Formats: sequence, C-alpha cells, structure tokens
Amino acid sequence: MPVQIIVGEYALCREAFQSGTSLSSAANADFAGGAAKHLDFTSMPYPFMLSYAHKDATIGGEPPQPDPHFDAFVKRLSLRVGQLTGSAGFVDHADILPGADWPDDLAEAVRTASTMVCLYSPSYFQSEYCGKEMQAFLDRRQNYIRANAGKKPANIIPVLWQPVTRRVPKTLPDIQYKNAKLNPDTQGVWNLGDQGQERDLNDIADQIALRVRDAADLTPLPVLPGASRIKAFRSAFLPPPLPLPEFDSPDATGGPDAVTFVYASSTHWNAWPWAPPEEQAVLYLAAAVAKGAEMASTQLTFDLADANLIDRLTALRRSNNVVIFLVDAASLGLEGLRARMQDFDRPEHSCFSMIVLDNRRNLPVSLDDVFPYFAKRTPPHFHMVQPRENPIETRERFSKTIADALEQLRLVVINNPYAPNVIGNRTGFQSLPAVDGPGRPS
Repeated sequence: MPVQIIVGEYALCREAFQSGTSLSSAANADFAGGAAKHLDFTSMPYPFMLSYAHKDATIGGEPPQPDPHFDAFVKRLSLRVGQLTGSAGFVDHADILPGADWPDDLAEAVRTASTMVCLYSPSYFQSEYCGKEMQAFLDRRQNYIRANAGKKPANIIPVLWQPVTRRVPKTLPDIQYKNAKLNPDTQGVWNLGDQGQERDLNDIADQIALRVRDAADLTPLPVLPGASRIKAFRSAFLPPPLPLPEFDSPDATGGPDAVTFVYASSTHWNAWPWAPPEEQAVLYLAAAVAKGAEMASTQLTFDLADANLIDRLTALRRSNNVVIFLVDAASLGLEGLRARMQDFDRPEHSCFSMIVLDNRRNLPVSLDDVFPYFAKRTPPHFHMVQPRENPIETRERFSKTIADALEQLRLVVINNPYAPNVIGNRTGFQSLPAVDGPGRPS
C-alpha cells in the first residue's frame, strides 16, 4: 500500500495547535469542500511515526478525555516536522483489540516511516503493541547497520514522557534523548506540561523535530519487505525465546556479534538464582542484556558426565563468539561439575569469561582449587557476583557485569580472532563501528 500524504494535514495540525482543539478531533475532522486531497507518493515515507501507549494520550473520566499535554506536544512536534520536512508525521489514534492485526495505515508507517518517535513511560513498556512497533524499527535498524559497516543510525528517538526509573527494558539498545529539564527518576515531558512550562515543552518538541529531519535525511532506514503483520514480531521488551538455541545448531549466529552462554544442564535455566519468577532467572537477564547490546544469543549446555565438552569448547572458540560461562556457586560441591570445570579452565580459553554467582556468601569449595587458571584473572575474564541486601540491586549488578563483559570481550575477539576469516565471512566487519546517538538512562 503506498503512503498517503494528505495535503492540508500540516495546516490542520497548526490550526488545531493554535485553537486548542484536541488532536484526536482535528485528525478526524472532515475537510469541507474537499480541502484535503490525497496523493500517492510511494517514494516519500512519513518523516516519523509516533509510538506511544494510548493510556498516555488520555486522562480519567468516562469516556476518557484527551490529555491536553499529550495533544500540545504532538501538535507542536507535527507542526515543526511539517515546517522542516514539508510532510506530516503519522499518529495512530485507533485502539488495537487483543489478537487483531495492525490497521493498514499503521502497518505501512511501521514498514516505511523514516523515524520513530517513542514516548517512554511505564505504560509504554507494559504495552505488547508498543514493543512490537519498537521491534519492527529495531529490525530495520539492524538492516541498516549490516549494510553500512556497523554504523548505528539515530532513527529511533525516545522521549522521556513519564519518569521510568528501573523500567527501561534491558533488551533495548543504548538510545535516548537527553535534556537538562528531564530526569528519568522524577520528571518527563508530561510533567513540564502539568507545571505550565509550555515553552520548555515546545522547545523539546522542536529539538525532536530537528532530529527527525536529520535522521530522515542522513540515515534513511531500509523499508521492510512486504506487508507488516503484528504477529511477525516479538516484543522488543522481551529477551529472545528461552531456552536459547545451541551454538552449533544449524541456524545459530556466530562471530563477535554473537554471545554464547555456557552452563551446566543439571539445573534447568529457570531454576537458577534468582528464580522463580522466570523474569529473574540468570539466563533471562543475561539474554536480555545481550539483546540490548544488539548481539545474538546462543547457549552451550553440558551434562556433568559429558566427556565431549572439550571438543565442543574448541568448536565454540573457532566460531569467534563471545563466550561467558555462568557458574552457580552452590553447585560447585558436585564432583562431576568440578571435573567439567577443568575442561573450561584452560589457557587456550583465555578469550572466554566466567561469572560465578554466589547467592549464599558461603562457597562450598575454594575457587582457586576449582579454577586455578580463571580465578587468578581479572575482569572481563573473571567475575564474582555476590548478593546485596536488596535483591533488585543484586540483579542490577549482575546485569551490569554482563553488559561490561560483552562490550570488552567483543573487542577482544575482534582484535584477536581465533579464525580471522570467520569474522569477515559472518559479520562483514571492517572497522570499529561509529556510534551515532545518545545512551540509555543509567
């Protein structure tokens, strides 16, 4: 379906903004006398689509009423984007029923829009549909990165709409919009509107409009082939399906943009500390962080009696994957596991990393006895994560340990590949990627 550019929509947004009419009403207004003429421009996508939780567009009441701060921000953003690019953005106002597909116009915007402006809020990250919109754009972003030697575009533009302390999923890459007036713990753009700071709200909308223009001009994202269907996307707010595929499975990704988590199969992945619930499991958290680092995740699981582990570790080393061995300290008392540890604890695995999770502060054995090689190493090759008084802080520390290890080990593999030709064949890597765009709230 070609993108429909509506002549007069820009003027309507401006008129609605100046008059105070709600954007929902303005967007659905009937242009008298055929003032809105529809033209097809298959080569002219929307400069942006707005991704937001519909709860953030309304306030309480029955029926719910338009939120004036949401309307003011979107009208200003649409006004400035129209002035800067000559085209209006796409804002969808229809609620999607559970199990329903994207409407055609929304599906086309997801597939072709030059940028996505997303309003970060607790409601946004709870929305499965917002997560699917985000994943569609992340897929398009990955297509751009692969086609441009690792260069990362800034076409996903988050806006801190509500405070989101500890609520930004770790599955998201390091992208955010920073502004001195905003604080991820205490204040978003909505708060500026609520405090009557209209000038500050407009300034932020104007800055976002400039980023929309620049991203659309400088880093145009490839469109998704064919019609976009909502069921084709897994929410960007979730880690990959668990358990992960084995690293040597036919469809597994290899190279420095892939990480393999090694762990003993004697304990099921969702029974590790700190699970249940599943969302607190070690592998769940590790895979989420890896997804946020834009790395594919696989696993190597082994049985305590697996005499083949050395051969599989050798094959894993040749794949040039980042490798992290996850060790539950409580299981170190098992003699069979200690025997398998000796297969891993070797100098030829110097590019690997080991993270020991001590959930009891009382190790059953000496780490120096079990890991005479790795226990003497420093990060990123050896870490011990010990419990904090606050379980959330423990999981946050583990997640940061994984993130730091992924970043550093990837460079280790790139600079000292076991098989240099594998990196070239699998990733097309030519030089360290340039990073365009800001980072996620810490």
